[in-house]
Amino acid sequence: MTKKWDKPQDIDPDEVEDWRELNAPEKNYFARKLERRAVEAELEDEEERSDHLIDTAKEVYWHLVEEEFVGSFPYQRLAILYRKEEDYDDEVRILERCLRQAKLGTEKKEKKFENRLDRARELRAQS
Repeated sequence: MTKKWDKPQDIDPDEVEDWRELNAPEKNYFARKLERRAVEAELEDEEERSDHLIDTAKEVYWHLVEEEFVGSFPYQRLAILYRKEEDYDDEVRILERCLRQAKLGTEKKEKKFENRLDRARELRAQS
C-alpha cells in the first residue's frame, strides 16, 4: 500500500485499501475517522452506511486490543460504542479486559475505567 499521508492524523479512510497494513497509530486514527463518518452518514439518514462504518471501526479497535495496542484508547472507544448500542455485555467484557491487560498509567485512569465498569454492570442488570 502506498501511503498518501505524512502523519497518522492525516489519514484518509478513502485512500486505505486494507487497514490491516496500517501501523497501530494509523489504525487508531483510521477507526476514529470511520466513527466520525458514521455520524455524518447517520445525520444524512444513511443508516446502513453508518452501521457498516461503526462495525468496521469496532473491528479495527478489536484488532488493536488483540494484537498491538497497550494503551487504553481502543478499549475506551469500544466501551463507548457498546454503550451507545446498549450492548452492556460487550461493554462489560471490554472494560474487564482493559483493566486486566491495558497499561493505564495512572490510578485516576484506572479508577475511571473501574467506575465505567460498575455503571455498565448496573445497566446490564437493569436491562
